[in-house]
Amino acid sequence: MPPEAFPYLFKAALSDKSDKVRSNARMSCWNRFPYKTEKCILQLLEDPECSPLLKERAIHITTYNKIFSQKLRERLKQILFSVSEPGIIRAATVQPLFWRCGKDESEELFEKCVHYHDSLVREFAAIYVASIFFTHDYDKYLLELLCDIDCKVSKEAAHALIKHGDAITIEKLENLLNTDISEKASVAIRNTIRGIEHTFLFSIDSKFQSDLDNTILSYRISESLRREFENHGSLLKAGSRVSIKKAGSGWVILGKNEHYLVRKEENKLNIYDKTL
Repeated sequence: MPPEAFPYLFKAALSDKSDKVRSNARMSCWNRFPYKTEKCILQLLEDPECSPLLKERAIHITTYNKIFSQKLRERLKQILFSVSEPGIIRAATVQPLFWRCGKDESEELFEKCVHYHDSLVREFAAIYVASIFFTHDYDKYLLELLCDIDCKVSKEAAHALIKHGDAITIEKLENLLNTDISEKASVAIRNTIRGIEHTFLFSIDSKFQSDLDNTILSYRISESLRREFENHGSLLKAGSRVSIKKAGSGWVILGKNEHYLVRKEENKLNIYDKTL
């Protein structure tokens, strides 16, 4: 293929209506021509005649690229914080930036996002990061969005809290009910509390903590832990994997159609079904 033909073929693939065509093009381009692909993406982002949809698609595939140069990283940051760029393009930058940046850079970027004057950046970044990389450190941002009657993503904030929440989250929500908040916020908080409570399944003895930790090393759910779940009417299927949510107090069990959150609370392990 002549070098000059690549940009045209790449743009044509991004413009195709078929998700399959675009997906195949993405994998083929990044695997075979990573540097050419990144160069084409940067050119598309600078092209004033390129449509917002095409730019959004170009940004989206940077999440999966083999390289993520400093030049591309800085360009995506510029777009994210530029109020002159269309919202669809700015929102698209959040996923690749937080997936591909290092831990320190991601934390610095997140702090800038949640304190940014523009609601699109502040709200979308907070929801995305808290939903994907959730720890209780992000609770305060989700609670702020949940209580903000003008927030466009309050429902998404509630969903993130329900998906990741536990007894600690419920306690924080209950404390909010005793503060000066609107009736709308109060209703949202009560609904969120009920949503989290609904995900609670059962408690098991804290002795099973060693089974969880050993599973991470062996990649196999222990028979004793599997039987304990079965005794409570829940199945741990073959192929389920355990990962640490927070060392010593939080684990996630993921399977094909299962998502359990395990929290160590008051010297017992509480099991939450987060298959939402």
